[in-house]
Amino acid sequence: MELIPAEELFVVVLCPRLAPMAHGSGCSFRHLFLPPRPGQEGDWSGTVTDLDQIRVRFPGVLFHTCLRDALQYGIRQANAIAAGLDPPPSPSPPVPPSEGERRSRGGHPYGRA
Repeated sequence: MELIPAEELFVVVLCPRLAPMAHGSGCSFRHLFLPPRPGQEGDWSGTVTDLDQIRVRFPGVLFHTCLRDALQYGIRQANAIAAGLDPPPSPSPPVPPSEGERRSRGGHPYGRA
């Protein structure tokens, strides 16, 4: 049985000690990245195969919207979407309201006459 190698995603974590915020490699916020220098702190960057690795390493991390596809669909599918190989999955259809929740047609949405 052949193993498929895990997809990797390059992630930048800004302010990892104060208020960690994870960004993807193509995010416009990357220009704020301060690489660590000898004897000085800096931001963190690296590749991960699962975003939980970021959660474990940086408790309380927030994920920027640039990582929305990776959070929602996983790294492998997010990479395929970014490369144009896969379209994003269509959102699930909305659930119709139950009979008791239906408004009469033509009525004002706030109940005004």
